[in-house]
Amino acid sequence: MELTLGWMIRRAAWKHPQETALVCETGRVTYADLEERSNRLANALKGLGLGRNDKVALLLQNCRQFIEAVFGIAKTGAVCVPLNYRLKAGELEYILNHSDSRAIIYQADFGSAVESLLPKTPQLKHLLAVGGGINSGPGYEDLLAGSTPADPAAEVKENDLASLIYTAGTTGSPKGVMLTHKNHLWSCVNSMLREGDYRRELNVITPIPVFHVAGFQRCLITLYLGGKNTLVRQFEPGRFLTLVEQEKPTATFMVPTLVAMLSRFPDLERFDRSSLSCVMVGAAPSPVKLLREIRSIFPGAEVIHIYGLTEACATVSYLPAREFTARMGSVGKGYINTEIRVVNESGGDAGPGQAGEIAVRGPNVMAGYYKNPGATAEAFLDGGWVRTGDLGRFDRDGYLYVVDRKKDVIISGGENIFCPEVEAVLLEFEKIAEAAVIGVPDELWGETVRAVVVPKPGATVTEQEVIDFCGARLAGFKRPRSVVVVDSLPMSGSNKILKGVLRERYGRPKN
Repeated sequence: MELTLGWMIRRAAWKHPQETALVCETGRVTYADLEERSNRLANALKGLGLGRNDKVALLLQNCRQFIEAVFGIAKTGAVCVPLNYRLKAGELEYILNHSDSRAIIYQADFGSAVESLLPKTPQLKHLLAVGGGINSGPGYEDLLAGSTPADPAAEVKENDLASLIYTAGTTGSPKGVMLTHKNHLWSCVNSMLREGDYRRELNVITPIPVFHVAGFQRCLITLYLGGKNTLVRQFEPGRFLTLVEQEKPTATFMVPTLVAMLSRFPDLERFDRSSLSCVMVGAAPSPVKLLREIRSIFPGAEVIHIYGLTEACATVSYLPAREFTARMGSVGKGYINTEIRVVNESGGDAGPGQAGEIAVRGPNVMAGYYKNPGATAEAFLDGGWVRTGDLGRFDRDGYLYVVDRKKDVIISGGENIFCPEVEAVLLEFEKIAEAAVIGVPDELWGETVRAVVVPKPGATVTEQEVIDFCGARLAGFKRPRSVVVVDSLPMSGSNKILKGVLRERYGRPKN
């Protein structure tokens, strides 16, 4: 028997057919419903000629169709490619072409974006619209209604690719992280064994996007156990708190930005939040102040600080709630099936208190980067260890602390922003001669992007025109929120911009 995502949902439907699997805006979905609809989709995809290793993109907010598509695609042996719906057309175009996506399942709200992409994505042959779309063929629901609910019976192996999740790279272009069925299932097992008591995982609310690996895995863990997952279509404090009050979830996963939004919500005390006994926080640096805020928002909940990355299928380490106060600021120790090293410049293990690059190993670690053997070779050390690009240290008791990011990645609201991508857009502006971007601390977003620019001789550059220029070419979370105009950028002897100096000079929030 192969342990695949298709096996996982078949098993859950056999054990819990009438239990609620999902709660979403369109209603409640039982495990029997989820199994049947994923089978219908799998057979419909097969009828379109899609199968083993074919890529099917998903441009959807948190909804039942996203989850059933993950399983339907998996049952054919095809590969799902979740897309960040906040990206601009050019960014989506790159991922669709690089991933070789042959089909896209998209929300009607994004129909105009999909239509604009068609002339530039010739390999994209099948458009399946949820809720009405641009193509004249059958929509998503029509396709399912005309398909059979029988098991598609395709041969799928646990080491086959299940998903291709794109993340910011270190060479200027997004990289496709190849995650197998085995990776996803072992990541589920890691999380279930975290505290030795998985009852809280049986009723979960997911407010983060499921196109991110953290949200993706959050759903899979609960479905693996036969529990209920309430999907928040798009986070808004009042809507989230209403669902907490109605569905009485016992656990949730949040990024710091969502915590900040809740802490500022004026009607917070009107809602009953007592059901939540576990709040996991991660996906971005978590200042101690923010971790304390969680306790004030959810006073009856334990707080678990989690560290992970897409390349490890979301799970690397966690700090248990019982150690939160004594070890505040640490991301704890590795999950039960994950090993962690801190590697020094010579390739050996750094000693306690010494900083080095964090490297991880385990059955949840990626197969590599899609169509990028160079980046894959650079990421893997001997013995199957994957370099994270983060700098960390162990204390004498073996607890991990993330002290910095080796690469200049800005994390805003849980979204990774690769600096050279933003800088390349800035340099397209006809009035700018040189440009660099840095992250600036922000109470709500964690960090925001600040551009430091040098005008061309004789040119005058205003903050707003730079922001507007970038806003038309980049996703909103990548757009600079502030701009500093300078005469020159600090350079090293080898003519590299000194980001450390820029952060010292211009890295403070504006008053």
